[in-house]
Amino acid sequence: MGKVRIAGTRLYLDHLLGLIEGGYGLDDILADYPQLTRAQLQAMLGFTRDLVAAKRNRLKGEHHHG
Repeated sequence: MGKVRIAGTRLYLDHLLGLIEGGYGLDDILADYPQLTRAQLQAMLGFTRDLVAAKRNRLKGEHHHG
């Protein structure tokens, strides 16, 4: 699987998440990357949340069945 990026941009989720980890807020990112929208950033966070939840559920299933 390739790196995940925001559709229509060359911005990768891991880069944007790294900015947030480093203390950037959504407004900071939007100021630095005017091609992004708040809705795109919110979708990125929701996508990331869903990935973490799926991983957690997979691990739970392995724990109970394995």
